Amino acid sequence: MTSSLKNEVKTIHLSSRGNSQILDLTREAQSFLSEIEPKRGLLTVSVVSSTAGITTMEFEPGLVKDIPEMLDKIAPEGNYHHDQTWNDGIPLFLSKLFNESGIVPCLL
Repeated sequence: MTSSLKNEVKTIHLSSRGNSQILDLTREAQSFLSEIEPKRGLLTVSVVSSTAGITTMEFEPGLVKDIPEMLDKIAPEGNYHHDQTWNDGIPLFLSKLFNESGIVPCLL
């Protein structure tokens, strides 16, 4: 039996307002999957930023509020040593709690 692997790539550009904003990538992923064949495989999502992260979650209003509030407790406003160099200590620290990429199985 022979097997051929197919690789499709799409780049999307998103911006956040910072402050632990959560962006829902579901529509972008669904749009990408609707454009390609086959519909089965692995979808890899990655972020190119040292202050951002990727995770999977239910995008519902309570959780969208809870996560930033939890992150504020983990890394409260303050003076961090890293800020003396780059002034992005809190976003950098919080991004380390998430992944830089995620793989989602697709069985459409």
